[in-house]
Amino acid sequence: MRIKETSFLTVPVLAQYYIEDSGFFVQAGPQANFILEDVNINTVGLDAAFGVGYHIDEHFFLDARYAFEATNRYSGDDYFDDIKARLNTLNIRIGYKF
Repeated sequence: MRIKETSFLTVPVLAQYYIEDSGFFVQAGPQANFILEDVNINTVGLDAAFGVGYHIDEHFFLDARYAFEATNRYSGDDYFDDIKARLNTLNIRIGYKF
């Protein structure tokens, strides 16, 4: 099978819990992701995401988030109806808050 680079748009809706006086936080919730190109699988998916992060100072932060996809991306014919295709993701970010 040939692997192709694909563009995604991810829309997370996560709750964050800040661990008191430490700079650390945990996050969890659903996220939707959309494949932005014409491919032969379902282009919309729903994930369950969770992660951890750290606020370095009032502007900079680091976080890592993993998402398990609940949606079966395969939309083929009845002959292959037992195929499951899911796109789990790992995001590692360094960010700046204005």
